[in-house]
Amino acid sequence: MKLTQGIYENIINNEILSEINELTDSSVKKLPLDKAESSTILTSYLSKALEQKLEENDSLSENIALVNKLIQSFSDTNEDLISDNKNFLAEVISNQKKIEQQITHTETIRPETGFLYSSLFTGHGSKIPLYSEIKKILNSQMRYTL
Repeated sequence: MKLTQGIYENIINNEILSEINELTDSSVKKLPLDKAESSTILTSYLSKALEQKLEENDSLSENIALVNKLIQSFSDTNEDLISDNKNFLAEVISNQKKIEQQITHTETIRPETGFLYSSLFTGHGSKIPLYSEIKKILNSQMRYTL
């Protein structure tokens, strides 16, 4: 990261501290971390650092092991550890609904982008039309609650 003049809201890590120390023609203003916002700011920082590390590695099992090791470092329980190294929970349906789907050769309709990246929920820049995502999300619901 090359520091240029502007407004920042960055954690001062070793890289940024080094750049601050090398500035000769600029002044730096530092503010204390706000206790009320610190958990959100630190979580975001850790998330970005962890995501970058996980993207560098092609091994899913090694990535899961790293995440589990991180969780173990701060958790008193094993309940949060990833136990299925190949799958994630996608749906829970009644046995009756499962039989209906088998008979009709249908599956539950799911949004193309998935809920994590759906622009409906996250504002994520998707090329999939929003109305299409909304329709699929609504169709994926077994019941509507108003």
